[in-house]
Amino acid sequence: MERIYYLLLLLAGGLFTSCGKPAVKVVDYNGDDVYVCDFFNVSDQPVELRLSDFVDSLRVVRLADDTNAIIGNSQVYLSEHYIMVRPDWKSAIKLFDSDGNYLNDVGKIGRGPGEYGSVQDMQIDEENGRIYVMPINTFFLYTYDLEGNYVGAVRLAGGFPKGKFEVKDSCVWAVTIPFKGKVKWAAIYQALDGELLDSVAATPFVVNPDYSHELFVDRANRSIYFSIWNVKKQDA
Repeated sequence: MERIYYLLLLLAGGLFTSCGKPAVKVVDYNGDDVYVCDFFNVSDQPVELRLSDFVDSLRVVRLADDTNAIIGNSQVYLSEHYIMVRPDWKSAIKLFDSDGNYLNDVGKIGRGPGEYGSVQDMQIDEENGRIYVMPINTFFLYTYDLEGNYVGAVRLAGGFPKGKFEVKDSCVWAVTIPFKGKVKWAAIYQALDGELLDSVAATPFVVNPDYSHELFVDRANRSIYFSIWNVKKQDA
């Protein structure tokens, strides 16, 4: 069984630190090892983290230096044969093959059909030759072919001001930060034709719509886990 490890790393004074008393605990979670470090027992002693503890192999891919493929601080999505990169909100998504060769842009920046600005999430469906893109503040997933051409949109059952998604088996699950007064569902599961199959109401999880929150999604073992973090300024 593939082992999946979760490790909470604390950044203190610009250095990763180790745990004091008690030591890091390893607990079982659905058959996987979860490493737990108590925030209140962190010492200032450095700890060595080995990459081999987390991955079986490593491959470094140099992306093409084509002028059409320039990227900066980027969001990256990997599939078996492709690397998809979202450079910034001013540039279109770039598609590379697994060897780093630039293939094409996916869609383009704008306000027309199939055009986007800021992007929240994206996915490559190699089996069906599709790319899915979720813009910020949307009711749709934009759909493209592997040549980057816009082919249509999937209407979502609710609004997604800041969301994540995944398409599987002709269905899509999607989660969002549930802004108060703006969304009905915190999470949905629906068919690609729009039929709502299951949902999680937003009411128990609503937050103020000020973007001082972040959404984290874990796609481990074909199950979907998500958490919403609320960042607040602490009075001195």
